[in-house]
Amino acid sequence: MMRMWRYAYCFGGTLLILLDRCTKVWAEKYFGTARDVTSFFSLELSHNTGVSFGLFADRSAFVFWFLTILIVSLLAVFFSNMIQRARTGHVVIGEMLIFAGGVGNIWDRLWYGYVIDFISFHYNSWSFPNFNIADICIVLGVSILMMQLFVEEWNARS
Repeated sequence: MMRMWRYAYCFGGTLLILLDRCTKVWAEKYFGTARDVTSFFSLELSHNTGVSFGLFADRSAFVFWFLTILIVSLLAVFFSNMIQRARTGHVVIGEMLIFAGGVGNIWDRLWYGYVIDFISFHYNSWSFPNFNIADICIVLGVSILMMQLFVEEWNARS
């Protein structure tokens, strides 16, 4: 039974990486100019050369490669930990989401030198930084991990 879950995690993670890639290719092809979907949501292509929220975007090639190597190293350690936890029967949906999102974004960073973002939320003059499917996976994965930790802590105190 556990073996089936490991395959499901691999399949799910692979599907999310492919979904992320396909939507980014689609965005590159069709969203050179912003397309409003609603008054607060649009599809608007942007290239993020930094990390989260564009931090370190205007830095040197050294910083770019340092961050890239750091992220790849963290993903490798994270993947190893996720596999070990899955083997011991832990639910690793959160970890799988974070890993898939990390792979999706590091692919862009290595292939293009930037991450392709295209989902935009805004209201009047306020706007949230553009993001992509990989970013959604990472945020959902972290949220799931936080909930799991909260529940484990709650159960330990009961």
